[in-house]
Amino acid sequence: MKFKLIFFLFLLFSFSCYSQCNSKLNQYAIGFNEIKASSFSFLDSSLNNIRIVGYGEDTHGTAEFTLLASELMKYLSEKHGFKIFVLETGFGEGQYLNDYIQGKRDDLSTILNEHNSTWRYRTKEFNELVKRL
Repeated sequence: MKFKLIFFLFLLFSFSCYSQCNSKLNQYAIGFNEIKASSFSFLDSSLNNIRIVGYGEDTHGTAEFTLLASELMKYLSEKHGFKIFVLETGFGEGQYLNDYIQGKRDDLSTILNEHNSTWRYRTKEFNELVKRL
């Protein structure tokens, strides 16, 4: 009896996870063949008169999400004139990064490895994102 109950709950959970939002998600999801700034051109008509764009990620530190953020920042900057990038980090750590971006420092490796409290910003992809800014 216990096995049957566990099996039933597993099946119920599996079906409920699958049915959460797939049909709705398909209405709004847009796939990418490659992660390039030009891939975001579908946003052009939606960005008229928009001054703030929020970007969230499913996981922190994943290479693909950092590449996506980097290309999105490039697209927003080049095509729509966005110039401010807000990062989820501590104030002091953010100040070091801001100084680098503003040209007041030239030691990005030191900033990321010695003044940063989280591993997710010590990746090759994040390094490239900051260099692009």
